[in-house]
Amino acid sequence: MPKSTPVKRAARHMHPMDIHVGLRIRQRRILLGMNMWNLGAAVGLSFQMIQKYEAGLYCIPVSRLFELANALDVSPSFFFEGPRPRAKDHPLYTRETMDLVRAYTTISNSSVRYSIAETIQAIAARALSHRRRSRT
Repeated sequence: MPKSTPVKRAARHMHPMDIHVGLRIRQRRILLGMNMWNLGAAVGLSFQMIQKYEAGLYCIPVSRLFELANALDVSPSFFFEGPRPRAKDHPLYTRETMDLVRAYTTISNSSVRYSIAETIQAIAARALSHRRRSRT
């Protein structure tokens, strides 16, 4: 009996839109303070499947996208909005950014929120001007 040759499988090509939708799911889940287990339970999936969807490893069926939108309290179009970064580590999608935004939105006093926003913008502007001066 001849030995069979192992079949090499091609690496799965991840479509940029699958990655974008996955990042938007992750972003919304974190902004809501929800973990993967809770989101999975809300839509009848394991946390591993949520993890794969968030990584863009699998294309999400439309019916599942509607279930995810419902569980995350957004319209399905939410997943297609926003910039489409090329990498998961884009600053918009980091845990630090999402935790900061979530904390910021929990501040009920609008004048405090405004002061915090102004402070952050002033620090960022100063850092940017220092970088520009150091290049010249």
